[in-house]
Amino acid sequence: MKSMKEESIELFKEKYNCCQAIVLPYSKLFGIDREIALKMSSGFGGGIARMGEICGAINGAVMVLGLKYGYTDSKDIEQKEKLNDIIIA
Repeated sequence: MKSMKEESIELFKEKYNCCQAIVLPYSKLFGIDREIALKMSSGFGGGIARMGEICGAINGAVMVLGLKYGYTDSKDIEQKEKLNDIIIA
């Protein structure tokens, strides 16, 4: 079985963008369908729509961290802060 890192590298070599290459391997952990994972991360290639800003790998990592540590209650300040602290660590 390939590691998620190895799978990400393979996906990138197959011409998936950086964000897709990060999000897709981790999507399985959260029960997200392959097609949905690829679609939701498809606009982040080349630094968001090829604008050269933040790399899609960073955007993908933030998406994955949101899946793991994110919040669903907009008033959950403690969880918002926890997520932000994890992202900037």
